[in-house]
Amino acid sequence: MNGTCFMFFLMLGILFFTKRNESHLKKVLSYILFYWSLLLLKDIVYYFPFVQDNDLVRDFFLLLDMTVVPTCVFYAIELLSPHIVTGRTVLFHGVPFLLCPFVFLSVGYTGLFSFFLSCAVAYCIGVFFFIVTWVKRYRKRIQDMYSDIDQLDVKWLWLVVFVMLFVLFVWVLLSQYVNYLSDIVYYLLIMSVWGIISYKSLQQKTPVKIEEATEEEMIIGEEQEMVEDNELSAFLSKEIYRLFEVENIARNPHLTLSDTVKLIGTNRSYFSAYINNEMGITFYELVNGYRLKYAEELLKASNFSMTQSELAMAVGFNSLSTFKRAFMKKHHITPSQFRSQHVQHNEI
Repeated sequence: MNGTCFMFFLMLGILFFTKRNESHLKKVLSYILFYWSLLLLKDIVYYFPFVQDNDLVRDFFLLLDMTVVPTCVFYAIELLSPHIVTGRTVLFHGVPFLLCPFVFLSVGYTGLFSFFLSCAVAYCIGVFFFIVTWVKRYRKRIQDMYSDIDQLDVKWLWLVVFVMLFVLFVWVLLSQYVNYLSDIVYYLLIMSVWGIISYKSLQQKTPVKIEEATEEEMIIGEEQEMVEDNELSAFLSKEIYRLFEVENIARNPHLTLSDTVKLIGTNRSYFSAYINNEMGITFYELVNGYRLKYAEELLKASNFSMTQSELAMAVGFNSLSTFKRAFMKKHHITPSQFRSQHVQHNEI
């Protein structure tokens, strides 16, 4: 089983290494997978009697296994904040874990194993709460910038984080009872977790970094600072009506906040503040609200003959599943049922 797991991580590492130029996330993930495969190759030593019979040596190698803990953190923070993982990040989080097994071996006190293990668990719990906050901020940020977040959203990371914590818990238990069966359980768990991560990472898009305000935006901003709040709100309200009700720009499946403010002639800060504070919604909710409105108008038309997939694409959704989910959330019925109800109402 060790050989299978080693090849699994090695092949995934090679796959992402070939795609390293596509995104920094894939580059970081390839190094993480290579490191895991290296540690799995090291597990061969557990089959030697001198390791099995010597608690000090066995615990040294178990602490060496524990150095994978920060690699999970590297992946999570790189996913949530692209390009944040640097050599300094790796040293800051990785060196303390790497020192633990060698300090343990040099001191030769078996009680240190439990202490280092407790520190690792405390580190994971602290990071967990940090990631929870970061995920919320990340999701808010992309909803303020994009109208299509299917390949940017990281809701799936919740599942991965919980499973990783479960794997850590299992590893802590199994480290006390090293045997063939416990190895199989551990190997199956880590292959499942990193299989999900790898699959999602292949689909994941990297959010465009928010640029500094351009000179044109700064000039516009200075001009609008001199305008009364009520006048600015009225101006933005009229522009939203013009763009979304008349020109139907929400039909563009790739519409972003930057695209919209360029058409309005304002800057991102003012427009975002208006949507968030005056309207109480995000840019994502604004655009998809209009897309649903377009869909409702088409469904009510007497000559409507589109398939649901064609309808979704026509109003600006990138996928049928996203359209159905949004429609169901608003109306609590499917588009087909909405159409049927409207037809029946007209017949009456």
